[in-house]
Amino acid sequence: MISSGCSPIIMNCVIARNSANAGGGIYCRAFIIFAPQELGEPCFYFPRPKIINCTITENSATTGGGICSDLYACVFLTGFVPIPGGRILSPFSSPIVTNSIVWGNLPDDVYGNKIKITHSNVQGRYFGRENMNADPL
Repeated sequence: MISSGCSPIIMNCVIARNSANAGGGIYCRAFIIFAPQELGEPCFYFPRPKIINCTITENSATTGGGICSDLYACVFLTGFVPIPGGRILSPFSSPIVTNSIVWGNLPDDVYGNKIKITHSNVQGRYFGRENMNADPL
């Protein structure tokens, strides 16, 4: 799980056979923290990981088996409230995937179309620069 405002570089890794409620392979969670007006402005924490030369395979989750990203709002003194919407949200959490294989994850490899994926092999055809959809064997 990649949370808060961190932006790690994940390079030359195999992320395989994991399971979770959300994001079986890589899960990026963005936060917006709202406080009462007298305490100041909201705080924003948006992870922007770079995933380079990785294989993400055979992971499973209830939502977003391969790569999942979501946005939550935390309202100070009133509780924790999820903001409805898709699982890949940009620019709130904007993973960048390059030269990687994302294949065989359940229920989906990548959900949505806001994540930037280039020069990669993604099951189910993910549109982006120089992506392909071919069994990596």
